[in-house]
Amino acid sequence: MLLFPLLLLCLPAGLLQAQQTDTVRIAVEPQVELLTIIHLPQEEGPHPVVFLRNPYRTRGGPMEWLAERLVPHGYAVVEQDVRGTGGSGGTFIPFRFDVPDGIATLDWLMEQHWVGPVGLLGVSYSGWAAYALAETGHPAVWAMVVGNAWAEMEPFMFPGGAFHLQAHLTWLMGFGGGGGMPSQAGLDSLFHTLPLAPLLEPASALMEMADRPYRWDAARVPALHITGWHDYIYRDALRGYEALRATQGPHGSQRLIIGPWSHNQELSGGTQVGDVDFGPVAAAGRDSIAAWSRRFFDVHLRGLPETDPPVRVFVMGKNAWRAFDHWPPSAAETRVWYLAESGELRDRSREEAGVTTFEYDPENPMPTLGGVNSHFFPQNLGPLDQRPLDARTDVATFVGSALDRPLIMAGPARAVLYLEADAPSTDVAVKLISVAPDGTARLMEDGIRRLPRLHPGVNEVHVDLGQRALRLEPGMRLRVDVTGGNFPKFDRNPNTGEDPLLAITLRPVRLSLYHGGPHRSRLEVVSLRELDAAPTSAAPPPGRRDSTWPNVRAKEIK
Repeated sequence: MLLFPLLLLCLPAGLLQAQQTDTVRIAVEPQVELLTIIHLPQEEGPHPVVFLRNPYRTRGGPMEWLAERLVPHGYAVVEQDVRGTGGSGGTFIPFRFDVPDGIATLDWLMEQHWVGPVGLLGVSYSGWAAYALAETGHPAVWAMVVGNAWAEMEPFMFPGGAFHLQAHLTWLMGFGGGGGMPSQAGLDSLFHTLPLAPLLEPASALMEMADRPYRWDAARVPALHITGWHDYIYRDALRGYEALRATQGPHGSQRLIIGPWSHNQELSGGTQVGDVDFGPVAAAGRDSIAAWSRRFFDVHLRGLPETDPPVRVFVMGKNAWRAFDHWPPSAAETRVWYLAESGELRDRSREEAGVTTFEYDPENPMPTLGGVNSHFFPQNLGPLDQRPLDARTDVATFVGSALDRPLIMAGPARAVLYLEADAPSTDVAVKLISVAPDGTARLMEDGIRRLPRLHPGVNEVHVDLGQRALRLEPGMRLRVDVTGGNFPKFDRNPNTGEDPLLAITLRPVRLSLYHGGPHRSRLEVVSLRELDAAPTSAAPPPGRRDSTWPNVRAKEIK
């Protein structure tokens, strides 16, 4: 047995200074060594360790700022280039070697005299790498902070069953072995390529992993989940929070922070997404991220008492932060609006049955206009006005009456639809839109459901519309758009029954949407009657300076 020694209860007053930055190469295979940068405090160890693995270059890379903010508080920070990236040897195959390489590095860390309990940290790809190591149950790992991260490949790559084309093909071309980032014109051409499968050969490891569910019960560590409402990974981040909380129970130390940001925007301090600026209170930045992470690790690597609320959420529309015990809030309830004849969205179902029919052609797909999209397309991201698409005839639109009181969305939304199609398979894409008194129709969220095999007759279809924390004021109206696609955010369904990634022929589909009577197509929104009157700031001042820091708790490793 190996026992981590205890640190002294306190050290000399004042912030510690980084003593040294060492560069080592850790052998994970006989011919493969991984560049690893080690930032150590001035005092003798052992130190609590923050470990992150990064495919985007370690030396001077996007996460080196973290060491500058954690080492003075007594943490050792270990950054490592993923195999085949930066200064590390071997060949980069996305996601294939991260688990064995991470385990080998953790084993090496446990042999070092300066190493105490380890906290994993990662953003985006490196957040996935943290999840992957947590699943192994490695004894060195006590906690993790994951930003804009996912654990399971299948819902990450195929939300609702459709391939997340705009995000994943772009990443594969630019970073995942696809030959480099094309121009915008080149990307447009690639998105229209049929079949798509040959373009996804660099994603073979991802495709293999998509068939394997994440073992949530094996990841027993406390975790802080950080994401943004306009980050295309936020649903996966929420899935991680919800799954680990469900597995570990309400006392499992799962924490959540959600701002209004797009992908990684919390690091830059940016506050504008699409046409909307959420104001200075929405700004985070590196100081805040480091402070949130440090306070979380202080609790779980050092034994300090918890001072932050379990959940901190930015409520858009109100443009203010609120704290909750968990998400969605316990006081939230589901409100329902029903699709009705003549394009109405009503709060009561009608006994009269009706049907709305339209034709959708994937050769002329509904174009993506805003929404929770990839950060590679900042001009086509966020709550954009949907009126430029209103002239299209391949969509069924339903609009509610003006709200007579505020609607505070506080959790999931979904559409439950009853439809029939003259095709063996198809897609159903739904947009949830808010309409202002001046007619501006801003996209709040959207979703898609791929139906690989339709039943004869009417099919009940559930379309996940994500989650929101959003206040709509009296006088605003809800709008639901139902159509057959959202391109190039998602790939096109050929409507022939073929695998969409292998298809080379597209055909139109006629969709009939039933409402009223026995087929109560509807919108369901989890909401609050009112917000807690006491707001919370996004981050208590990150400049708080500890004059002492307590011991690293002993941990017995068998």
